[in-house]
Amino acid sequence: MTSAALLRRRAQKTRRLGVDSWVWIGVIAITPLQQLFYELVSPQVRLVPLLAAILSLLLARVAMTRMQGALTVTAILVVLGGLASGANSDVAESVSVAVTLALLIALAPAAILFQIRRYPTFLRTMLAIVLTVQTASAAAGIVQLAGVPILGVIARDGRVNGLAYHPNVLGLMAALAILVMVDLFRRRVASRALLVVAITINAAALIATASLSSLLTLAVGLVFFVARLSIQARWWWAAIAAAALTVGLIATGGNLEALLPDAFIDRVDQVTGAVESDVASLQVRLQTYQHAINYIIGDPFVGVGMDATNQGTINPSLAVHNYILRGWYQGGVLLLIGFVLITVALLVLAIRGARLTMLTAPSAIIASLLAFGMTSAFYTQSHYWLPILLAVAVISVALDEEGTNPHPQRHPRRLPRTNNRSVLRMSADRQASTAIQATTPTRPSVTASQSWDTREQT
Repeated sequence: MTSAALLRRRAQKTRRLGVDSWVWIGVIAITPLQQLFYELVSPQVRLVPLLAAILSLLLARVAMTRMQGALTVTAILVVLGGLASGANSDVAESVSVAVTLALLIALAPAAILFQIRRYPTFLRTMLAIVLTVQTASAAAGIVQLAGVPILGVIARDGRVNGLAYHPNVLGLMAALAILVMVDLFRRRVASRALLVVAITINAAALIATASLSSLLTLAVGLVFFVARLSIQARWWWAAIAAAALTVGLIATGGNLEALLPDAFIDRVDQVTGAVESDVASLQVRLQTYQHAINYIIGDPFVGVGMDATNQGTINPSLAVHNYILRGWYQGGVLLLIGFVLITVALLVLAIRGARLTMLTAPSAIIASLLAFGMTSAFYTQSHYWLPILLAVAVISVALDEEGTNPHPQRHPRRLPRTNNRSVLRMSADRQASTAIQATTPTRPSVTASQSWDTREQT
């Protein structure tokens, strides 16, 4: 991108948010609550982000992202996968699911990118509102630990739901909020006291959900922050962690489980198979993988249908908990190629964003959500995709603002130290030479060939 293009774009910016800006802020802000609305209001709430994206396209308020080509090709493959696999279920339903996901992938990042570029206050306003909503949901989950229902929703077997309606959704949204707030804390762009309070509330809610997939999400995201630390800082944080672990061991007499909620311990036992469980244990998930693999071996090209008709595995309500394998199982080889393509493109963008910009949270969110998708029922749900697509838009803006240098350095080389006196002396000599040249009569100009001939004669 040229300097002139950047200047024109900055001239087009305005601080006053448009109506469509507030529409997008509302759409993103309710993402932590989308599952609640899905269950208590209407399943059509999943379509709200798509409708906002289509509205932006009709108003020509979209912009090309850094990976728009990969997003567009993925969208085409998703539609073709839904069409081909629909023959094994319901063509209309399968294509409907495919088109919905395809349009969301192709249009949402472009629409959000336009808002960020046009309105400097859009991103700050949106983050403030969505973090407030998520922290309120996390606080509601903490209240549910005491057995108090919130909007008629109570804890499930000791696992809190907050305002997300499901422990895994609350845990995921809490993990993403923590990643964003850690980045804000690191960059000192918000009140650190408020951030510490909000991070504490979300961390407590995350533990109370007993969602191991969400904890994995947070762990993967934090790797990006650790990678930014200097060697000395890493040793300091390692020492702090070791000290905290030591204090915990001493306080509990070597039994760290005493610090965790009973629901968390029960969940670990369920997932690891230490106790009998028919829901979401590691053994059950492996059985769903085997079911999908057995079908793929029989027909690796056409899936069972992208709609919910045949999404079940060992029982009708249990889907494959791995988005790559589920894509191949339900959408066939075309959807598999699409999911692999967008996964690779997202990881490349995340790495570039982490290396070449000052932002860490967007890259961490992309990587952590992809990790979440490898162990959960991540598929076409818009409240899972929207944070990824938002991160794509943010990284695109950050890369654009790095300037016109095609090969920026993350750590520019330092110039060698110079003697101040010698610098001043050289500057004075240069000024004197310029003054002498200004008082010397100018010689007639000569051509390049005449100059070359004169040098040869001398």
